[in-house]
Amino acid sequence: MLIAQITDLHLDARKAEGCENTQQFRKVIADIKEMSQRPDMLIVTGDLAEQGEPAAYKSLKAELSNFDLPIYFAIGNHDDRAAFAACFPESQFNDGFLQYSFHQGQLRIIVIDSSEPGRHGGAFCEKRAKWLEAELAKAPHTPTLIAMHHPPTDVGIPWITTSETAPWARRFKAVISAHDNIIHIMCGHIHRAIFKRFAGTTLSVASAVAPQVKLDLSAIDINNPDGRVLLEEARPGYALHHWGGGSLTTHNVIVGARPIIHYDHAHAHIIRETLGQS
Repeated sequence: MLIAQITDLHLDARKAEGCENTQQFRKVIADIKEMSQRPDMLIVTGDLAEQGEPAAYKSLKAELSNFDLPIYFAIGNHDDRAAFAACFPESQFNDGFLQYSFHQGQLRIIVIDSSEPGRHGGAFCEKRAKWLEAELAKAPHTPTLIAMHHPPTDVGIPWITTSETAPWARRFKAVISAHDNIIHIMCGHIHRAIFKRFAGTTLSVASAVAPQVKLDLSAIDINNPDGRVLLEEARPGYALHHWGGGSLTTHNVIVGARPIIHYDHAHAHIIRETLGQS
């Protein structure tokens, strides 16, 4: 099974066709469509719109209208639940949150709502924790993949990370740690590819459609702007999660790279030598 994950689109309806993020999004979708092995589904892990405006969700729906794969959404801190639900009325809300689960083959996928209005950081309240506990209890031995917007752990970039001591992160970690069938957690929010161990499983953050966050691990003083770069122009990216043989492998994909070698007769020796069959 192959799962494509895109994240942090930040579509801005105010800019219409002039929205650079929309152009980047189109490149990502085109790249996925051109894959020789098409994914089985697409999961979009939040920050679909720049300001949660209804027109942005309508634009998103239009952009995906001829995308012939099953699509599943999570929402992020830039999104608006009501505006999203109005445009995507088939969405599954539980307890007022966009959180749901589904099966694909022998794999179960649970989408978590980690957003809280007025807050850029993550959230995972007691109500959401009880819902997740109940969902996990329904199939305790089924391999389970979790999709959410905010990474519930410290990723090292101080201005956009989550503190390990944040109550919501500790609450989420406690739920995950109590179950040994969670094979992976896929996230967005950070606008760059990151991979980490977390709560007895693995966690990844996909590259963004929108501009990438600059990698700067140095401490930051919130009272002393130091001129550091926060966001930088870069090619958009996405993640591919391959489930097979009882394990999950995650690949980071950068869109728009220029090909320099093809698998043709002139270069067939590269494959044979790499595979030790020369």
